[in-house]
Amino acid sequence: MTSPYAPPAADVSDPAELVGRRPQSVHIAALSLWVSAALAFVMVAIQVPRLSSLVTVGAMAPVQLVVTLATAIITVALLVLVAAKVNAGRGWARWLFLVVWIVGAGVMAAAVVYNPRGLQNMPPLIAASEGLQWILQTTALVLMFVRPSREWFAAQKRR
Repeated sequence: MTSPYAPPAADVSDPAELVGRRPQSVHIAALSLWVSAALAFVMVAIQVPRLSSLVTVGAMAPVQLVVTLATAIITVALLVLVAAKVNAGRGWARWLFLVVWIVGAGVMAAAVVYNPRGLQNMPPLIAASEGLQWILQTTALVLMFVRPSREWFAAQKRR
């Protein structure tokens, strides 16, 4: 007879390894997001002194600086989160990124429509960074949804 005070019996073991080998498409997607996050971080770090000087001379309101920095921090954090979770086989992360990408593309399209000269007036380094980040993030998005990636994420969900 077993004791009513005995702990419940449960199988305890290390988590199962990722089902199947991670496809190259998932690896490249995650790497693209890591590079995009690093690039975004560097570009913000480069711009902080210039933006701070604009606040100092009164050409920019302090709240604009705060909003710009908060947006940049959230963007970098989101890219890092999605990169880490995609690499770990979490399918929800690719759907989250799809939604974020669609919203971001919509905002960018609206900015171009309502201020077509804004892109032309952007400093070349920032414009190049924006273009490269769009390429990296679009590549990552596409690679997350190609057949080998879809099958691997589905296998991760079943484990």
